[in-house]
Amino acid sequence: MNSFVILSMLSLITTSKCQALLTSSSETLRGEKRVTDILRSMNNRLQEEIRHSDARVKRLEATVNSLSSRISSLENGKDSTLSSKVSGAEQWIAGQKTGYGRLVRLVNGGSSYGRLEVNIDGHGWGNVCDDNFGSTEATVVCRQLGYRNGVVKKEAYYGEGSLDIIMDDVDCLGSENAIQNCRYVGKDKENCGHSEDVGVSCS
Repeated sequence: MNSFVILSMLSLITTSKCQALLTSSSETLRGEKRVTDILRSMNNRLQEEIRHSDARVKRLEATVNSLSSRISSLENGKDSTLSSKVSGAEQWIAGQKTGYGRLVRLVNGGSSYGRLEVNIDGHGWGNVCDDNFGSTEATVVCRQLGYRNGVVKKEAYYGEGSLDIIMDDVDCLGSENAIQNCRYVGKDKENCGHSEDVGVSCS
């Protein structure tokens, strides 16, 4: 075998080994890249979980702080919402004891709003005209029912009634404990129709 043939064979063997080595190196690099991508993805998910956990912890802390503040307010008697409800209940009880709370009612609405009907001296129920009826008069009514404030609703806002109109031109100072104690024009002297039936919304 001459030297040319030997050199050719050595060249082929060397080239084949180099190609195999390059192929192996390329596969190794691709494998390392896949591993790197997987690790990077896992790291991103872990960081996202940490962020969500931090947000949940902050929400829990806010809830705990709010509850702690509410408990402290209740213990110190400073909870305004509870105090308002207790005060309203006390006023309602006082109204029932004196009878004033049983002399007004709100119909065609809800427990705290509706068309106003009144009973004067136990002689039966009647509607009230909205002439001159304002927030002062509405508040007097609402105090009778155990609430603090009142807003007037005019022009049969809660629908027209069918009873006699027994109060018109109601005029209160605001200190009265019942709407019946305010100045007003009575039955047969009023000049209203049921399209002017007054309503009240209490809070």
